[in-house]
Amino acid sequence: WFKERSVYYLSRAITRQGEPGKEWNYSDLKAVYIVSLLNFRMDSISTDFRCDVGLMDIRRKVPFSDKMRLVYLQMPRFTKTVDECETLFDKIIYVLKNMDVLKRMPWLAQEAVFQKIASVADVASLNKQERIAYDENLPPGSRLPTEIRLARSLAVGQVTLRSALARLEAEGLVERIRSRGTFVTGRSRRRTFLLIQPDGTETLETPSRYIAAGLEEEAEKRAVTIEVCPESLFVSFSEEERRAIIRSRSISGVILETGHRHIPEKLACEVKKLGLPVVVPHGLSGDGTFGFFLLRTDEKRAFGDAYLYLAKHGHRHIASLFLRMPEENPGELRGFTPDTLRAFLKENGLASSLDSVALVPNTQEDIRRQLEIWFRSPAPPTAILCHSDRVAMRVYAVLRSLKLRVPEDVSVMGYSNYPGGQLLTPPLTTIDTRLKECARLALERLFDSGSWFGFPVAKREAFTPYALIERESVADCRNR
Repeated sequence: WFKERSVYYLSRAITRQGEPGKEWNYSDLKAVYIVSLLNFRMDSISTDFRCDVGLMDIRRKVPFSDKMRLVYLQMPRFTKTVDECETLFDKIIYVLKNMDVLKRMPWLAQEAVFQKIASVADVASLNKQERIAYDENLPPGSRLPTEIRLARSLAVGQVTLRSALARLEAEGLVERIRSRGTFVTGRSRRRTFLLIQPDGTETLETPSRYIAAGLEEEAEKRAVTIEVCPESLFVSFSEEERRAIIRSRSISGVILETGHRHIPEKLACEVKKLGLPVVVPHGLSGDGTFGFFLLRTDEKRAFGDAYLYLAKHGHRHIASLFLRMPEENPGELRGFTPDTLRAFLKENGLASSLDSVALVPNTQEDIRRQLEIWFRSPAPPTAILCHSDRVAMRVYAVLRSLKLRVPEDVSVMGYSNYPGGQLLTPPLTTIDTRLKECARLALERLFDSGSWFGFPVAKREAFTPYALIERESVADCRNR
């Protein structure tokens, strides 16, 4: 009923202008415009991005009055890229739709209106601690009001206020002097890091969204500001624009999240030009050649532990379902090569035939075809080890259609511990790559960059922790 609601509110704004008595003759009636920014599509209004509704003489099709106007902007229908925004209106709409990248707009400094929007956005994003100094608008050296008065003006309790003041003191924004009071210093010790992340991080299968969540959580604990920039936007900037961003935002380090794919050489070169310490929180082997600090999972060891866990439960014929991922390490099977995997399986008393190892495209149909081949063979596998939890979820669906039960007929194990695995029936046993811990370690390395950045360190690489999560999708094969 949004259309009816907007008409109702517009009508109320018109009627409220009326004044009691006979002297008011409607001549002072002011025009009322309602501009609605819709975060959904409303086909009943229009299939265009913008729809203007006004009073019109229906027969002659001419405007009747300019006193009432309804403007509907359906934001999902605005699809222009940053380079396609030419008019001021286009730029404003793009900014409103992409507030998270506002400070990186290439035309930010060209229009005064964007400076104002940026200022408003900055204020709106302040947390409670930062708003204390902002709301009081006190210059360095100024004394803050007493705790009682300040708590009353901010409408918070004194316990909350003391916690906020402690945080501000930790950041160096205020100084508390016994018997004298609390003073604004203006010397913030808060650090700012730039997070460059691949486009498309909203999908569940990319680790980037979980890395970003971990960074946000850890940044709050450490009083760190994280400036987020999509990879495509970063590359589109000129070198001068990037340096201006680094200076204006006081950025002292970079977190380069890759989406668990190899770092594009062009991106690596542009990031290196910043002259800042760079940490890759969840990278791949081979990405340590750029001089960045590389954090990565020891996938060979982690996947090896998964095989050994299944072997401990009596499984000897384990099918391995890997995805064909050209953006990662072509030819590698979670750290193994076909030859090293065969040798590992043989060494641990497991069936080592590569007929039980499949490398398939990431589609439900390809996974179905492979499972049908395995389970029509004379000796079907007793367990399936999957490339990721998402693959395991698809395997569950195919097994149901084949009338096979997990874990009664076949055990299934995943890798990565993405959300949802714990909700399957039965819950999925998996290897947790602990992406939030990767984020914490990335910040830790940036804080400790003085020990490795700018020095001829032989190896800027460290393995991140992982953990086996036992649930109910693996049964002991010896009990069958």
